[in-house]
Amino acid sequence: MPINFEQLQPQILQSGISLGFQIQERNAQLQKAAKFFRDLASSSIDVERLSRVLNKKSEKRYAIPAEALIDGSHPADRETDQKITILAADGSQISPNRHEAVSFGLINTAIFIYRTHSTEIPSIVTETALIHPDPSSQYDDEFDENMIALQRDIAERKLLAKEACQLGCDNPVIALIDGPLQLFNLRQLFQNQKKLFEEYQSAIQQLSEKNIITAGYVDRPRADYVIRMIDFLKENPERNIQSGEPQFPLICDSDIFSLLLRPGERSSLFNLYSKNSMESKESMKIFFFYLNVGTIPKPMIARIEIPSWTAQNVESVNLLHACILEQTKIFGIYPYPYVLHRAHESALINFAEKNQITNLVAQELSRQEKSFFQKSNKQIMKDMSNRKISI
Repeated sequence: MPINFEQLQPQILQSGISLGFQIQERNAQLQKAAKFFRDLASSSIDVERLSRVLNKKSEKRYAIPAEALIDGSHPADRETDQKITILAADGSQISPNRHEAVSFGLINTAIFIYRTHSTEIPSIVTETALIHPDPSSQYDDEFDENMIALQRDIAERKLLAKEACQLGCDNPVIALIDGPLQLFNLRQLFQNQKKLFEEYQSAIQQLSEKNIITAGYVDRPRADYVIRMIDFLKENPERNIQSGEPQFPLICDSDIFSLLLRPGERSSLFNLYSKNSMESKESMKIFFFYLNVGTIPKPMIARIEIPSWTAQNVESVNLLHACILEQTKIFGIYPYPYVLHRAHESALINFAEKNQITNLVAQELSRQEKSFFQKSNKQIMKDMSNRKISI
């Protein structure tokens, strides 16, 4: 059936009206939250007491101040001519699909190595792993996709640690990941994946031992870690924080810091509290700050997650701040770290490559099993009508 635009038009109109009311309420919540945040900054927050209460009562993730001044705004150090080696990691994947001629998974991981203030040409390192689903597995396709995505995330960190630790250069080394640094879903979704968790821990530990400046860059963050802290402290901290509705449900941290940070400035540091973090080694604990990579008329907030060994070194934080800011300026009006985009380009699996890999796997399986592989009837019919987008 074609799209029924006659039905769709009034729904779009109603969505616009609802959004207008929501924006008004959101702005009101933002002003209240910003005022209370500033009030908190002028008072003393008992961080140890806050941590104890959260540890007893909360399953959510909260921001905990890591500096005395929680509403601090720090400009970047002037652009340095210091030579820095930056490694950026990204990955892409093919998830198993039982409707294809052959069902397999594939993870392609890329590291883009870039040296600032150097005439040396950037280099690229890739690793590709073929994954066959377990025929005895009873899990559905959604689980397979989650598992492949998790394995991709861990592969990124393993290759990043491997390449960063073997550089052996005298210049500072910065290792960047696209997205959050910590994999919170590792324990939550896959409790039986002990080997994966150990591989993740090992990669982080290698970076820690070499004291490599490590960070995860989160573009357009929607997390509300600081908002939850504000919401929690606005009331009696001893109350049952699992009950009651949040006071600022329509805003997130980036809304607050869009008001507080001028272009190029970063926020104070915060500790990312979670149940997992309380049980983790010191090297696995995560800190973060917000960074305005935009302009005066158009602030753009990114969240930068860093491990404890980077957070504890002010010079490392300042160097990371300046380096990321310099990287985002390369794309002009679309501020995003150049090295992360190049890593994405290097890791991406295009349709032609996917088809080629599928054909190679099918040919080998046909040779081994002396049988013919073809797509499911459902997939064949979908492909015949591929000019129409269907969901």
